[in-house]
Amino acid sequence: MAPFPENFYSKDNEGSWFRSLFVHKVDPRKDAHSTLLSKKETSNLYKIQFHNVKPECLDAYNSLTEAVLPKLHLDEDYPCSLVGNWNTWYGEQDQAVHLWRFSGGYPALMDCMNKLKNNKEYLEFRKERSQMLLSRRNQLLLEFSFWNEPQPRAGPNIYELRTYKLKVPPPLPAAVCSPGSPRGGGRAQCPEPRLRLPASEEPGTMIEWGNNWARAIKYRQENQEAVGGFFSQIGELYVVHHLW
Repeated sequence: MAPFPENFYSKDNEGSWFRSLFVHKVDPRKDAHSTLLSKKETSNLYKIQFHNVKPECLDAYNSLTEAVLPKLHLDEDYPCSLVGNWNTWYGEQDQAVHLWRFSGGYPALMDCMNKLKNNKEYLEFRKERSQMLLSRRNQLLLEFSFWNEPQPRAGPNIYELRTYKLKVPPPLPAAVCSPGSPRGGGRAQCPEPRLRLPASEEPGTMIEWGNNWARAIKYRQENQEAVGGFFSQIGELYVVHHLW
């Protein structure tokens, strides 16, 4: 996806960018990607929404979302922040993108979802919105530990969202053993195990991606180019989003 104009929102996240300046290399281990690559000092969970809007409804859709979504962002009873709303200019046309931050991880997400089920204004909003959409999809994301947390910026700005589908680590090969002699009760004959890289060290995998970008990101942060870096947690896996 290529550049899109901004509508960026903020709650108090002062100082969060400073922690991202200290880059550490991720050692290849068997831990989950969410443990190795995400920030330890925060428990933020992100949700990105892609809405494909009927071309004739795009203006009405933008007006509707602008009237409703900021209210959720400002309501202290909902542990979520609307990081930004965008419309695409290049790439997939007539598309809206929304990025949410849930402070507190999955419990905060579930808390919001349960409260929204009883929010009459939001339910009416969803009903009206459904008449304007062709399709929609979303992903739950975690932010890379070495990337700045998304912050509001003085605009107007144009943003670029780049999405990458990374290599899935191959499974370890199973050993094939030949049976022993049926008469003598001999031992099964198994070949010597073949040495290979751990899955996390395979070229093109998530850990290698994180290690390379942890070193490279400093060259893109000087002019505030880097807005946010995320990897998928629920939805299509092994997907990375860079927001510039």
